[in-house]
Amino acid sequence: MVSGLSPPARITHRVNGPLRSTLRAKRLLAAVAAVLLVTVGFTVFTGTAASADLPYCLGTYHIQANNGMYVSNRENEGGIIKAVAPGNALGTWERFRLFRHALSPTGPRAFAIRASNDNWVIAWPSSAGQLYADYVSTPGNFPHDGTFMFNDTSDPPNGTFQPFKSRTTGRWVANEEDMGGLLRANRVSVGAWERFRWVKLNSSCQAGS
Repeated sequence: MVSGLSPPARITHRVNGPLRSTLRAKRLLAAVAAVLLVTVGFTVFTGTAASADLPYCLGTYHIQANNGMYVSNRENEGGIIKAVAPGNALGTWERFRLFRHALSPTGPRAFAIRASNDNWVIAWPSSAGQLYADYVSTPGNFPHDGTFMFNDTSDPPNGTFQPFKSRTTGRWVANEEDMGGLLRANRVSVGAWERFRWVKLNSSCQAGS
């Protein structure tokens, strides 16, 4: 009796093996499809939250102080930021890329400034608010120590003088002309030395743009 049952059992095994493989393949495809569906759904329905921390490129700028000198990243001086470059001697170190939060809340917007060496500009409270291009982490989460803000809710106008404030120190950036053109975020009020002209060169935020 046992030997008589063996052949059907072996045949059943041969038939069910491919079927099980097919079923496994179908289950795998279904699982992959489910994962893709969830991923797409998450991107669509949570796109606002997911993009909230992404900086938005405004372009590459020259920054001119009120005395006519342009802001420069002095990499050979530890990345210190100074307004010392004349208008006829502008090069790579006088180019800064400006980023804004992709979905700014109502009120003053947060901005991040990136120097041509790819470091982010930050005002260090331990150095009287001195600006340095030595911050290597991306200030993607706003508000952030490495960000600044302008005194209105619009993007910085091209070619106009206006103040900007460090979110680290909570004070306005000034051109310390009597200290060699140092830029320090240490002012509680705005005057001529706290105004800078942002001259837009292009809309790119690529290195070397």
